[in-house]
Order: sequence, then structure tokens, then C-alpha cells
Amino acid sequence: MSRDRSDSRLTVDEAAEVTANLDRLRTPVEAVDSRLDTLADAIGVRRPELPCCLVEVYGDDPGRRIDLSSPPYTLGRVDGNAIIVRSASVSRQHAIVARNEYGFIVTDSGSTNGTFVNDNRVKHAPLNHGDYLKVGSTVFRVLCCADLDEAYAHELERLNRIDGLTQLLRGDAFVGVLDERIRRAGGELALIVIEAEALDEMRRRYGSAATDRVLSLLAGLLQQRVRQADLLARYDEARFALLLDGTGNHGATRVAEKLRRFVALSTFRYNDTPIPVRVRTGVSVVGREVLVPARRLIEQALAALD
Repeated sequence: MSRDRSDSRLTVDEAAEVTANLDRLRTPVEAVDSRLDTLADAIGVRRPELPCCLVEVYGDDPGRRIDLSSPPYTLGRVDGNAIIVRSASVSRQHAIVARNEYGFIVTDSGSTNGTFVNDNRVKHAPLNHGDYLKVGSTVFRVLCCADLDEAYAHELERLNRIDGLTQLLRGDAFVGVLDERIRRAGGELALIVIEAEALDEMRRRYGSAATDRVLSLLAGLLQQRVRQADLLARYDEARFALLLDGTGNHGATRVAEKLRRFVALSTFRYNDTPIPVRVRTGVSVVGREVLVPARRLIEQALAALD
């Protein structure tokens, strides 16, 4: 039976045929990898081993470079480990970084505070270029590329602007961006400061690793709730700063209240332990008629914290 070409809907028989074809195309990735590996073994070709290193981006020694030239590497708090992280939040023998035919992998050694790759707690996981490896309160960036020295230099430059824990703009870099936005603002511009309350008490009660985890989760939650055109930064230890273009005092106050309620209704956990989190917010606004320096605008928002 002929069918009107303008009608793009499928008949039942056509839909069944499409489904069958799709099912035949859904070959598991693992099976494809297995066939490729079998072929590579048969012709004697292995994947090239790129030079790799870890760069400490958050912890006691930001910028520290650890070349991964002779794996495996034990990672822990005490002497005797190949990679030593002197932090109470890191276990004595925390994890092992090794290499197989596919690249580097990390295995948790039954640590107290866990091993995380890209913010996901893992027992065993691959490490790829650009990944973040977190042990306790210390975060490393994984670099694997042909020109490792150039990649490391770029990462050091990035560390001057980006917070290693939250991957948000640092306070000083944010101030520079804010000054530039104020100078070229064509209308109102609002700033919201968001402060995590009782952070010192949280560290005493739950520990540094748990507190850093909360701050990382909080940054992610806030990032989800802002517009793409807005700019969120980690201003200092306990405070985030949110820049809203084209927003007056009324609109910014509403956004601040929504963010505060959103955080209050969210659940924060570390090692299955719920951690209560509350924030307070402060708003300041600048118009096109009266321009103020970025630091002054921030001071006004800090003074308005409630």
C-alpha cells in the first residue's frame, strides 16, 4: 500500500523493522574493545604509552609534580610510600597507582576517607588525561600527553586562576573579571556572596575531608542553579561569589533567597553520614550611573550577609 510521503510517521511494521536493525547495531563496547585487543595482539601492536604525571592542585603543596615513570606507586601518609601525602585525612596506605596495557589505574587500599576520581568514590578505576584524583583532602590532576612539560606549565598557569577543589574561578581572578564587567556594564549588575555557615565547627566535628567534600558538592549545586551567562567563583575558604549581569536588587534578592532555600533542602553526605549545611547570602548592586570598584562591591555584599 502506498503512503503519503508528507506523512513522516512510521507504520507498525516499519517501526518494528527499525527496532530490529537498531538491536543488531547495539554491539557492546566491551565486545568491540575485545576484538580490537585480539587484533592488536595478533599483529603485535600495542597502544602507545604516553608519559604521565600527577599534579597536586589542592592540598599542602599545590603545583607539586609527580612523574609516573616507574609504576606501581603506593600512595599514603607515612614514609615508605612512593607518593607521600602528609595529611591526617589520608590513610597510612591509601591507594595504589599502577599501569596495565590500557593505561594507568588507581585502586583504593581500604582507606578511611576513600579514593575519588572526578568526584566519584571508587575502589578501582582508570586514570585518563585531565581526570581529578582525590585522596582525603588532597586533589591531583592527571596529565598524560606527548608534551608533558608543556601540559604541566599550562596546568600551573591554570592553578593561578582556578580553585583546585571546586574548579571555580579563584577570588583574586574573580575580582579582576568583576572590575572589567563593571567598566563595560551597559546596565545593572548584581553580586551575591554565599557563605557556608559554621565551617570551622564542621571541620572539628566531621574532619577536613568531609568538609572539603561538602564544599565541592555545594559548588556543584550552586553551579546547577545559575544561568549560563552568570559567573560563579570561590571567593575564599567559606564564601562563593555569584555575578549576575543585567539584574537589579529585586531580582538578585530573589535569586539569593532561592539559592538559600535550595541548599537548605539539599542533602549532603560523606561516608553515608548526613551533614547539615546552611548558607547565608548578601547582595550588592551597581548601576550604569554610579560605578564602584570590584572590592567595594564585594565589601557591600559581605556587609549585607544575612
